[in-house]
Amino acid sequence: IERFHHNESLATSTNNLIQTGFYLIALGFSFMKMRVNNGHYHQGLGRYINDSGLSDNVEWTGWLDESALPDFYQSLDVFVFSSGKEGLGISGVQALASGTPVVSTRCGGPEDYVIDNETGYLVDHDGRDMADAIARIVSSRETRDRLSAHARQLAIERYSHARFEQSIADTWQKTWGDAP
Repeated sequence: IERFHHNESLATSTNNLIQTGFYLIALGFSFMKMRVNNGHYHQGLGRYINDSGLSDNVEWTGWLDESALPDFYQSLDVFVFSSGKEGLGISGVQALASGTPVVSTRCGGPEDYVIDNETGYLVDHDGRDMADAIARIVSSRETRDRLSAHARQLAIERYSHARFEQSIADTWQKTWGDAP
């Protein structure tokens, strides 16, 4: 549910993720499994998760090739961004395109595509809020299916190749006054 990059503020993201894991277990979601796509394995993160007692609930995927990403995202009930600060957050858009709802902290880029109760949920930097948002999705197949459908639709409308090509053509027309 989380994708870590070596240049990201690990402290904020990890603390949010660990708190969320504990709250989910307290809410009765002991069956949860967090799939962590951490790019290059970060030993500090692994040690922190082991020390927290959540290692049985974490599956390290390691770096995934682009061709494996759709299956990865589709295997999730929800994709989670626990970042302190994020640009666009392409992995969130990839999750939406795969029909996976996104729960994200209010950290910048994801606020453009995570629409509360439509494509997922935006939360403050608080593990309890994040756990509650995740629980709302995973405890109701109807909610998950509705969010998934809207997530996929938003990705097509805003981020598809066709939309990108149209945006380029529109910009070209406005700039140069003719068709590309």
